[in-house]
Amino acid sequence: MQPLINYLLDKWDKGVRIVGPESWSKDVRAPTISFVIVDADGKTKKLGSAEVVRRFDAKGNLASCSGAQIGIRYGHFYSHRLLELLGMDPDDGVIRISLVHYNTIQEVKLLISVLEEVLGV
Repeated sequence: MQPLINYLLDKWDKGVRIVGPESWSKDVRAPTISFVIVDADGKTKKLGSAEVVRRFDAKGNLASCSGAQIGIRYGHFYSHRLLELLGMDPDDGVIRISLVHYNTIQEVKLLISVLEEVLGV
């Protein structure tokens, strides 16, 4: 999880914002990371969550090319009211990446390389 959190934080100047704790410590967060990509104003989405997942899926399933089992989806994830309070469109929601205990560093690096292409940031 640490390489992914660090990658997303390194993209702050490109509009990537983690929703939730910006820590990779297992004492602070579960290995589920939500983020959005915003414009210079910090509020307007530069790239919609649905579009990010569509582009990611178009690159091919990570599971088919590496055996990786990493989920990436978008939506409100039953937090409709929270997203409204944060000023986000619940219909587009956030991008969510779900890791589990058996994901390897190599799988996370592959995920990051696909994100690099997809995000274009």
